[in-house]
Amino acid sequence: MLNSLRARVLALVAAFGLLTAGALALVMHQAVRMYYVDMVYQQSSGFLDRLLETNPDIWQQYEANKQGFSEFLKSFYMARTGVE
Repeated sequence: MLNSLRARVLALVAAFGLLTAGALALVMHQAVRMYYVDMVYQQSSGFLDRLLETNPDIWQQYEANKQGFSEFLKSFYMARTGVE
């Protein structure tokens, strides 16, 4: 099958192309993943900044009502997105 030089070169070029495509796919996957992580971090940081800006005593609120604190946080998220 790979007796001729032409077939060997073709196989070598095809294998190199497949390896390059695999490496490129891996690099792109990592780049998109890192972008997503950075984007989520920035959104979370912005949310916390707004939350601390409007509620500087948030830690005391948490200590006073640990059970109802998640509802308190959900109210901020729902007010911004309109999700219930």
